This record gives sequence, C-alpha cells and structure tokens, in this order.
Amino acid sequence: MMRVILSERNKHSLKGAVIVVTVLSIVAVASQRIGDSQSPEAKAISTVRAIQSAESKYAAVSGGYFDILECLRRSDCDSRVQQFGPFVEPRVAEHRELDGYRFAFHPGVPTGGSASRTATRSFAVTAIPVSGRVTKYRTFCGDDRNLIYASSSPTEPEVKAGRCADTTGHLR
Repeated sequence: MMRVILSERNKHSLKGAVIVVTVLSIVAVASQRIGDSQSPEAKAISTVRAIQSAESKYAAVSGGYFDILECLRRSDCDSRVQQFGPFVEPRVAEHRELDGYRFAFHPGVPTGGSASRTATRSFAVTAIPVSGRVTKYRTFCGDDRNLIYASSSPTEPEVKAGRCADTTGHLR
C-alpha cells in the first residue's frame, strides 16, 4: 500500500482546488437548469423579438419593406435580399406552434412597390398560449414598431393593418 504524505501547503492547495471544482460544478448545473426552465412566456417573447429583428434586417436591405416569414426564410421573394438571407430560422418560419404558444404572422397591406408581391410596410406577430397547456400565461403582440404588448386576455390580440391594436400593455 502506498502512503502519500502531504505538506500543509499541499493540503491547502488541494482543498482550494476541490472548492473551486465544486463551485464550478454547482454553477454549471444551475446554469443548465435555468436555461431548461425558461418560462413559456419568456420563450414566446424571445420568438416575437426574433421575428421583429429578422424583419428589421430584411427591411434594411429591401428598401424598407417587410415580408412574410416564408420570404425571410427562403430569401428569394425579392432579388435585393438574396445575398443577405436567410433572415429567420426555419423552425420559426415553418412552425406555427412553439414552446406552448401558437404564433400568427399578420402582414400589413401589400405595397405593390417592391420586387416582392408580398411586401408590406407593416406587420404584427401574435402569440397566444395553446389551450390546455399554458393558459395561465399572457398573450403577446409585437409589430414593426419593435414593441411588444402583453395582455391577460385568453383571446388572440387584435391586429389592424399589420399593427397591434391594443397598445396598453407595453412590455418594458
């Protein structure tokens, strides 16, 4: 049997190393749990913000026009934007239901003045909890003004001409 004798200095170094490893392990586990337990509301808000950001980037290269999510995903509806896209992840553009929320894209009135036949000067995105799963959560509406509005109403937020109609519950 081999016996290891540690000096007091080595004992302190070893103790310090064990403490550091323990703390780092706790932080890693906590970080993973926090990420995994992000609330459905936070995920819905993140998705609305991601769509708003994608639309803003699209508008910056398309002459100020917004477009439907499929055009942002494919980047082939307007020849001016093809080299810059895609602007939105396929999971956002293709799925109408994510993380316990149902999303709807509401384009404004088509402009007719763009290379894309589906281009608009406004848009809105609504997110409502899927019935029976997260009904205790709020509904959301975000639009081209880059604001998000929340409501405790279980119905889909009203949208008029590609803009959120109820602007009383502005998120800060």
